[in-house]
Amino acid sequence: MLTAAQHLKSVGHTITFNTSEHFRNHVESAGVRFVAMTGKANYDYRRSNELQEGRNLSSEDQKLLVLRTWFAETIPDQHRGIQQIMRETPTDLVLIDTMLFGSFPMLLGPKQKRPPVIGCGVNPLILSSHDCGLVLPPDNTRAGQRQILEENQRIQAKFQPVNDHMNSIIRTYGVPPMPDFFIDCMYLLPDLFLQFTAEAFEFPRSDMPDTIRFIGPLPPRRSVEFTEPAWWTELDGPKPVVLVTQGTLANNDFNEVIQPALSGLADEEVTVIVAAGRSDTQTLAVPANARVASFIPFDRLMPKVDVLVTNGDMAR
Repeated sequence: MLTAAQHLKSVGHTITFNTSEHFRNHVESAGVRFVAMTGKANYDYRRSNELQEGRNLSSEDQKLLVLRTWFAETIPDQHRGIQQIMRETPTDLVLIDTMLFGSFPMLLGPKQKRPPVIGCGVNPLILSSHDCGLVLPPDNTRAGQRQILEENQRIQAKFQPVNDHMNSIIRTYGVPPMPDFFIDCMYLLPDLFLQFTAEAFEFPRSDMPDTIRFIGPLPPRRSVEFTEPAWWTELDGPKPVVLVTQGTLANNDFNEVIQPALSGLADEEVTVIVAAGRSDTQTLAVPANARVASFIPFDRLMPKVDVLVTNGDMAR
């Protein structure tokens, strides 16, 4: 999103970037006007594992808790922030990240009372389809499509409490409830949805709405502010460099990828770099050939990396 903002600014547009306080330095160092979210919307995404009420929950229930706490209950503060910006600054277009549900009260209200809204897909497409599931590949056989339908229904049933909670919040704004499942609404409610990848990277969907466009990736600009850690020069040594990460969402349990990789590579003649995506890394058993950081800008790191080890996802 910041890359898109920098590009729009470079061609003469006035940009306001609204996100959590955690990203202030990233945005301001890119020369873009920053406005912090407030209240519950101003959270640190790296601390999902610190939700006290989720300590003893299963992995599935933790996901429900995060969706409820950080995506449903942030709707009022996100919505309030968007409306305040538009009152204070003439706005011709709003670009929203995939899961900015605080935009829904505006999108479900009268279209003539808001500027155009474009959704930006920075994650793999998870739009429901007759042709594929969220986790199931395409299948055009009768049995396969029945399995896809059942799987989609199962997933929607599992997350129905989040859907209902969002609707209870959205109704307070005097607008209709979401017309579809909340995950699908991320793609269907904006006037246009730009998926930042090539269509060939996504499962084919014969029922794809014509408001969804594939525009290819946006190569990030070089990070403006980054202090190289003391071990940075080791990356230019003779040993292959292995990057290990679980991203910023599926990293509640380091034992899924990061710790097994550290243990498995401990005796190899390689330099292992862990991009943890969160700050509390004290539980990791770190061998002598590994270095751990909560955040590393990949535009600086990737040119030095020989192998990437990560969880099943889509690298863009």
